[in-house]
Amino acid sequence: MLLEKLLDLLEGWASAFRQQRTCARAIALALGLLCGLGRRTVTRAICFNNRQHQDWSADYKLFNRSPWDAHALFGPVIQRAIAQYCPKQIVVGLDDTGIKRSGKKVKTAYWQRDPLSPAFHTNLFWGQRFLQASLLTPLYRLDGESSPRGLPLRFEEVTPVRKPAKKATKEQKAAYRQAKKTHNLSTAFVAMVRELRQCFDCHGFHHKSLIAVGDGSFCNKTTFRQTFDRTILITRARKDLRLCNAPPGSRPSLLQQRDLHSRTGLSRPRHPLERG
Repeated sequence: MLLEKLLDLLEGWASAFRQQRTCARAIALALGLLCGLGRRTVTRAICFNNRQHQDWSADYKLFNRSPWDAHALFGPVIQRAIAQYCPKQIVVGLDDTGIKRSGKKVKTAYWQRDPLSPAFHTNLFWGQRFLQASLLTPLYRLDGESSPRGLPLRFEEVTPVRKPAKKATKEQKAAYRQAKKTHNLSTAFVAMVRELRQCFDCHGFHHKSLIAVGDGSFCNKTTFRQTFDRTILITRARKDLRLCNAPPGSRPSLLQQRDLHSRTGLSRPRHPLERG
């Protein structure tokens, strides 16, 4: 029964591939990655399908040559799960995760903090960073006992900008500081939320509001200064955080004036409370 339901769900991948045989090969590899023993590699998936003595080139070309969109593979999950479990709102949880890598030649891998390290000692691990989004389905509405489940919707790599060397020029350092503002985890979070909103609209759920739930790393001005259409943003925050809006027509603070004059190079009158 479970296999029949899974195959029925995977048959929705037909629209993501140009040929039926490519779709059938993708479904076979997906079952091999799910049910195969050991490491989840393409080789193990091929061996699970009892094709280890045949030519492997077509299986590897599926991942590097066949023109298909990875986002389209989540279409059947979005269409069925939202229609069945989300009658009013669509709740999506987003968070970043690190995948450990052993090879030192992976271009997008870097040393990052291990979230499982103890509080008194920070550990590092070599790996890649990904941003994932999961659809939170309220299963307790069906029987009143089941807890919500997360169904994966997106899993995209977010690589930080490489820091230039100490002997880098001023132009390279300035380009690095500018790239950090446009290519970071928060900007990827905003882009993913907007892309999910468009994806839900394409599947016919434009009348349902989207609730995006994030971790404390997304509680910053980059995310909350953005305008989202039919989307509610909820994130964790520090308990000592103070939120306020500047009153209309108010003058800039002393620190803002000092920063403005330091950038422009213009002289300004000294504040009476400042010391010489």
